[in-house]
Amino acid sequence: MGLCVKGAAIATGDILFFTESHCWPEPNVLELAKQALAANPDWAGFSARSIRKTHNRLSEAEADMYEADIEYAMLEHPWRKILDQCFVVRKTAWQESGGFQANLGHFAEWLLAARFYQKGLTVGYAPEICVHHYYIGDFAELEEFTTDFIQGHARFLTEQATDPAADFFPYIPYWSERSNYLRVNAWLLLFLVLKTPIWYFPVWACLQHWIIALLGHRAAVLQTRFQVWQSKNWLRLTLFLRPSRRVEAMRMYCRALIDAAAARLLHSDRPATAVNNLLPPSGRYCFGDRPPANLEICSFHLPESWQGHSCRWSEPQALIHLALPPGVYQVHLTWIQMGTHARHRLRFYWNGQKLGRKCELTDVSLRFRARVDGQTPAWLGWTCGRLAAPGDSRRLGQLMEQIEWRLVNTCEQTKGSAPLVLRV
Repeated sequence: MGLCVKGAAIATGDILFFTESHCWPEPNVLELAKQALAANPDWAGFSARSIRKTHNRLSEAEADMYEADIEYAMLEHPWRKILDQCFVVRKTAWQESGGFQANLGHFAEWLLAARFYQKGLTVGYAPEICVHHYYIGDFAELEEFTTDFIQGHARFLTEQATDPAADFFPYIPYWSERSNYLRVNAWLLLFLVLKTPIWYFPVWACLQHWIIALLGHRAAVLQTRFQVWQSKNWLRLTLFLRPSRRVEAMRMYCRALIDAAAARLLHSDRPATAVNNLLPPSGRYCFGDRPPANLEICSFHLPESWQGHSCRWSEPQALIHLALPPGVYQVHLTWIQMGTHARHRLRFYWNGQKLGRKCELTDVSLRFRARVDGQTPAWLGWTCGRLAAPGDSRRLGQLMEQIEWRLVNTCEQTKGSAPLVLRV
C-alpha cells in the first residue's frame, strides 16, 4: 500500500490507475478506463473486473471465495466498492478523500471506500475492463495478508477511534474484547463467579476465568492457534476429498486466521483506564456505543438493538471500570428486563463491596451513591443467573442499556475509613 501512496504522490495526470504486483492488464485497459470515466461523469472512480489465474487447489479455493466476496461488494454492498486489484480514480476525488493510508496496510482499501461513501463520491463498477489476477495459493501468504489487514484495522480503531468512519466497520474478534484477557479483570470476574449462588453456579465460566487469570492473553493465543491448526488441516482434506466444500472450508480457515491475528494484538493493544486519563465528573455511556478509552467494560457481547433501544448483552458475570476523579458520585444503571429474570437474582458489587439496602434496585434500574478515591479506577460488577434463549448459544445475563454518573460532593471525606457505599 505504501507504493500506491508514493505513486499517487508523484503522478502528474488527472486519472490514477491502481493495481497489484501480481496482476497484469489487458492491452487496451487504459483506453477503456479513460472511455468509462468520460461516459460516466458522475463517477469519482470505478473498480474493474479481475480474471483468475490459478495453479493449485488452494489458489482455486482462494479464487472461489474472493470472487464471491468481490461480486457481493460490487453489486450489493452499499459502500465497499474499491478493489485494489484494479481501481481507477480521478485525482481530485482521491485527494479530497485523503487517499490510501499506508500505515494501515490492506485495511486502507476499506477505509478509503468508506470515506468515498461518506463524501457522497460515487464509485462505479466496469466489468468490461479486466485485469488478470494471479492467486498465489500459499498458506504463509494468506496468513501474512490477514495479519496485515487486522493490524491495520486495529491501528485505525486505536489511533482514530473518534473518526465517524469507525462505525462502518465490524468489531474485531478478541481484540474488541481485549479487556476480558487482562489478568486483573479475570480475577475480578472470578470473584463475581464465586459470589454466584450454588444452584446456578457457572462451572465452565469459573474454569474459563481461572485460566485467563493465570495465562492472560496467552489463553486466547493458544486457543486461536489450535483453531488455525484445526481449520488448516480440514481445508487440506477438503481440497482433496470434497472439492465442492472448499469455499466453506476456506472461509472457516480465514476466520481462524482473523481470530489468531487479533489474539496476537492483545498484549500490545491494551485498553487504557489509567487514573491520569479520567472521565468527566458527570457523564453517561450507552452500551450500544463503543466505550471511550477511560471506560472499560468486561464480559459483554457485541452491541445490538432491541425495539429501538441501543443496548448490549452482558454475560451473567460482568463489570465496568470507571476512571473517575475523587469524590462522592451518584450512579444510575439501567437495563431492559427480559425473560423471567427477577431482581432478587441480581447481586451488585462496587469495588468488591456488595450493594445491599443502601441502593435503590428495581426490575430495570440500579441507583446508589459511592465514594471514589481517585487512586485506582472504580469498578461496578454484578452476577445473575443465565438467561435461556432458544437458538442462542451465548451466555446471556442482563441486556444493559446505559450507565450514568454524577458528582454530588467533592468535600466529603474520600479517604481513610469512610464507607465505600453511601445511602441514596
